[in-house]
Amino acid sequence: MIASAIVRRAAALAARITYRDIEVLTRDLPGDGPVLAVSNHFGGAADGILLVYLSDRMPRIVVRDVLLRVPIAGSIMRRIGAIAVHKADDASGDASTNDIMFRSCYQALADGSLVLIFPEGVTQDDPYLAPVKTGAARIALGARASGVENIKILPIGIHYEDKATFRSRVLIVAGAPLDLDELAPELDRGREPLTADNRNAVVALTELIDQTMRSVGPDYQDWEQALDLQLASSTVMRSARRGYASTLANVPLALTEQLAERLAQRPAAARGRICSAARDYRESLAALHLTDSEVAAGGRAGSRLRVALTALLTLLLVPYAIVGAIVVAIPYLIAQSTRLIPLAPAVRATILPLVALLAFVIEWVWLSISVASGEDSVSAAVFALLFPAFAGALIVVVERTSLLWRSWKRWITTRRRGASIEQAHIQRRDLIAAIEEAW
Repeated sequence: MIASAIVRRAAALAARITYRDIEVLTRDLPGDGPVLAVSNHFGGAADGILLVYLSDRMPRIVVRDVLLRVPIAGSIMRRIGAIAVHKADDASGDASTNDIMFRSCYQALADGSLVLIFPEGVTQDDPYLAPVKTGAARIALGARASGVENIKILPIGIHYEDKATFRSRVLIVAGAPLDLDELAPELDRGREPLTADNRNAVVALTELIDQTMRSVGPDYQDWEQALDLQLASSTVMRSARRGYASTLANVPLALTEQLAERLAQRPAAARGRICSAARDYRESLAALHLTDSEVAAGGRAGSRLRVALTALLTLLLVPYAIVGAIVVAIPYLIAQSTRLIPLAPAVRATILPLVALLAFVIEWVWLSISVASGEDSVSAAVFALLFPAFAGALIVVVERTSLLWRSWKRWITTRRRGASIEQAHIQRRDLIAAIEEAW
């Protein structure tokens, strides 16, 4: 219990340090009782960190057995009750040991636990789900056959704005849970018992899990389509809701991703027109070094007011940010530098929250001990308590200064490149018209 509490607090700290905004969209979530959570796996270890942080109880995570052999990490995973699974292509181990994994999952569900599994079996860098494997279905059916009742299968989708970038945004979507007891009569109409060895039932349940996961997670044809439809979605949302038509206001990921997924389901011809218009507009934005929010904001007074208020807030926080720069500049730069590492995005997404957590915590502990080595223990305690506030002030000032810089850049660009900006506005209107026509 103590280990789980520590890990959950560490996950919360890592998530809040790493991501600027974490949005959560849920439906009717199951309360206590046996729950098998199935999630897409786009961010490596970051996926687990986010779901541990957001879960109302510590999940029993199904992980590769190779992770349990890693020093420190393996010890932590064992202490929080992680369940090891072996993959046939691993260098060592025996796939028959997965019998132990299945029995452990059955027992965890019998105890009323939340079991978390990533059914794709791989970390995915493409913007769509890899084929869902049968493991989750076999766990659910095997647990039910062993006497566990009221099992719920909870689909979870994780949407990253940019999974390999420090201080980006992330959206977690939890869909409607599948009730295994209600589904049982439909899974196999034959006479074979509903067990993990019933191939027809396993295939049918795997297909249902695949469908529900695709309904809540990112599932585009390729990155080109994902970028086109996400731009189209945020553009029309910003046009429909004037409050987002500002350099300083982001359209919530929940709105952007939901509409983008719906656009992806439109007929091929309509979807093609939207993607073509979005691609033209995206190319113009890239040439102008602007974003849609900056084009939409233009020079309206409302935008200027937001800029002024942001500038005032930034100035008020500058003294605290200066202290923050002194005490956390090194861990902040370390976290930012992870984007320079020549690794696949999924690998960088894995190390990003771990590097951020370690860098900030080590600096916090080291400075607190250094201050405590003096004679004034009160000052040391005050410093230790205020460290997060100084770090937060630095992050806010850096991010708000970046927004102010973008606002100034937009103001200059709109005056120096009026014709190009006007062309971007025309392409923006064409994109919105294509979306409205498709609807």
